[in-house]
Amino acid sequence: MPGRAGQFLVVGAGRIAVENLAERRAFDVLARGSPLEAVRPGAIFSPADRCFEVRLVGSLATYTIVVDIVTGAADSPAVTGEDACDPGTRLEPELTARQWQVMAEYIRPILAGSPVPATHAAVAEALGWSMALIRVECAEIWNRFVLADVPMRDFPDKRDAIVDAAIRHRLLPE
Repeated sequence: MPGRAGQFLVVGAGRIAVENLAERRAFDVLARGSPLEAVRPGAIFSPADRCFEVRLVGSLATYTIVVDIVTGAADSPAVTGEDACDPGTRLEPELTARQWQVMAEYIRPILAGSPVPATHAAVAEALGWSMALIRVECAEIWNRFVLADVPMRDFPDKRDAIVDAAIRHRLLPE
């Protein structure tokens, strides 16, 4: 992305805020145990967690900055184990092989440059399955994303929500 999209601000001991300097594009903040927070242009957001990711979805790539706020003495030991900063480790939905196939078909048009995912009918035709089965699998993929605590934006269609989340969180089928 050309130009500056945002900046970090120190707002208190151990607290950092993210300010969106863009004119039209929102970016997202993801902290452990919190839902995905969209930071709209001109807004400032400070997550409570000391470890978070800032994600900006561009037209060609997603830019991710991992922020880990370290406080205390300079000679204090490094943080390890469960307290280490790694907000992305919990995004592990357990999908069946068939669900990965459905996901791949939904995402295929997006990866080819289309602004919208494949329809249920297009996925059913591509896989040679019934549209009813595709709709059931779509709902099950959405449920498994929820159970795995994958942050999803609120879309009226679950198909749009899972495709958006899969792309944003790099949960792409192999």
